[in-house]
Amino acid sequence: MTGKKLFALLAGGVATLALAAGARADNSMGGSMGSMDHMTSMGKQVTITGVVTDLSCFVGSGLHGPTHAVCAKACIAQGQEMGIKLDNGTIVQVFGKGPNDHMPNAKLSQYAEERVTVTGTEYTGHGITGIRIDTVKAAM
Repeated sequence: MTGKKLFALLAGGVATLALAAGARADNSMGGSMGSMDHMTSMGKQVTITGVVTDLSCFVGSGLHGPTHAVCAKACIAQGQEMGIKLDNGTIVQVFGKGPNDHMPNAKLSQYAEERVTVTGTEYTGHGITGIRIDTVKAAM
């Protein structure tokens, strides 16, 4: 086999492996990043009750509760990540409805650090549970 033929064979093999690896990586993420189809097939409709929690302050500094409500409202207004802290201590992160949802926490602003009942679509994967909220109401 000549050097040119060997080079062409090796180059073709490397290109095939690179394409296969890219397809495998895409499948491991549940589909292409440009499509939301994979997410809607994995979600389930739920109703959960818990406390609206400012994730940055809670996780980073342990801040929460009624004395932290003013700060949490400011964080919501600036688009900081929020979650719903369930009674068992689990936090469900609030997800936006897609790439054009610039304020996924807007529905929560009046309920900062208060108990709420929310309905929406819950997604779980890669160690994270989140919800895309449809409705929010105060809970007792």
